[in-house]
Amino acid sequence: MEDMKKNTERGAATIELLIALAVGVIFITGATLVSFGAQTSGLDTGLTNEGLRLAELGTADTVASVAAAWNYTPTELTGFYDSVTNIDDISDCMKSVDRDTTWTSEKNRGQYSSMKTLVANWAAAKANGGGCSPIPPSDEWDNPDSFGSVDLSGADGTGVDVRSVGGINYAFVTADPGALPAEDFMVVDVSDPDNIDPSIDVRAINTGLGLNGVAVGGNYAYVLQNKNTEQLQVIDITTPLNPLLIAGAATLPNITFTCPPPGSVPCLAGRSIAYSAQRVYVGTQYLFNGALPETKNNEFHIYDVSSPSSPVWLGSLNVNHNVNDIEIDGNYAYLATSDDVGELTIVDISNPAFPTIAGKFDAKKMLGGASDEDGWSVDVVATIAYLGRERVNDSDEERDFYILDVSNPSLVTIVGSKLVGMTPGSDIYVSGVAKQGNFAFISTTDSNEPFYVIDITNPANPINHSTCGLNFSQVTRGLKYFDNFIFTVNRSNDILRIIYDQPTACS
Repeated sequence: MEDMKKNTERGAATIELLIALAVGVIFITGATLVSFGAQTSGLDTGLTNEGLRLAELGTADTVASVAAAWNYTPTELTGFYDSVTNIDDISDCMKSVDRDTTWTSEKNRGQYSSMKTLVANWAAAKANGGGCSPIPPSDEWDNPDSFGSVDLSGADGTGVDVRSVGGINYAFVTADPGALPAEDFMVVDVSDPDNIDPSIDVRAINTGLGLNGVAVGGNYAYVLQNKNTEQLQVIDITTPLNPLLIAGAATLPNITFTCPPPGSVPCLAGRSIAYSAQRVYVGTQYLFNGALPETKNNEFHIYDVSSPSSPVWLGSLNVNHNVNDIEIDGNYAYLATSDDVGELTIVDISNPAFPTIAGKFDAKKMLGGASDEDGWSVDVVATIAYLGRERVNDSDEERDFYILDVSNPSLVTIVGSKLVGMTPGSDIYVSGVAKQGNFAFISTTDSNEPFYVIDITNPANPINHSTCGLNFSQVTRGLKYFDNFIFTVNRSNDILRIIYDQPTACS
């Protein structure tokens, strides 16, 4: 009995010792884990801070490189920290810079930081006369709506441009009034687009015989008069709501073609216009040249407007087709034309006295056959052109919107294309294209579908982005993007309409 009691006491003591040891081990282990955890946390914090520092420095270096060389191509950083920089063209004078940095933590966990900023090209913004919007589009644009419209009684809209003057945004609209005399140039204060007061925010003047288009550069609006002579007029918009027509106008030289029959609609009037770097570019409809030399009856003209009140003609080119739209980028003019084998015609304008054709793009059918639908609108950002065409009619054509690589003007290649979806009918075409960020905003002359938003995130596969249609039953002649708004110019009633993206999701 005594032995059993002693053994029991020894056993209890042993158990107590083991328990004590176990508790001690637990305490020691816990302290060790806390110690190691603190070291790991501190190391991770240090790694994260270094990753953020490298991302910040890399972003700053990239911004400086882009500012120094607009077409700068970044290099990837590899090592413990891997960094990839993506530079995307928002517009012709705005890029986004995304710097993504990744690394592995002490506990083998993937870590990540991302920085994003915008870089503006001041020289490009100045060259296009201040028409580059400083605000990129929002990421949605899936539910567009209209604030309403501004009308010019009895007139058909023909052109629109938008500028910020003194911190206030203005839309400049040209029109064909039909019955003469009548107002054909309108300026609208669009700084508060949902509350435009026609008695305060709108001013219109009569310039003569109606206008066919407008391009704004600095304090001047260059407009196309609907007339066989004095086609280029200049309007002083230093005080936007008090536009002043400058006396005199420039007549396109070396034109001997006669419009048949006499008294018909002016066939020598300007058809398209663009401004860049103190020069104005004018396109006309096709003018028969016959046996005349190449200096006669040309459809593309260049003017020096360094002295806006006295435009000086520099040179011209025989395009031999309608010039429906003009976009300028650097030393090239991109023309949307009626040429069946050159819907996009690229002109070298480095020597304005002798412009030459540098290349053409032939928009063939999907199966490779010839296609005769005209090019009607074009926008160019960096080395990519966005071309809108007349609505295709054959089932094997299928494409009236193209995304084109124009880095080599003599060898233009297709990046992507799509059928926009316009309703069959005569005189139906893509009347305007504005590329901004990941979207191409498109206007058409189809009154059933006058406005589209195309998602070009994957340029090889452009898709209709907006699932909520916006049908305001108008023939839209063109559009302009500015500050996350779309300004359309329309035929007949409501010649200026302002479109925005609703904050609510499309349902």
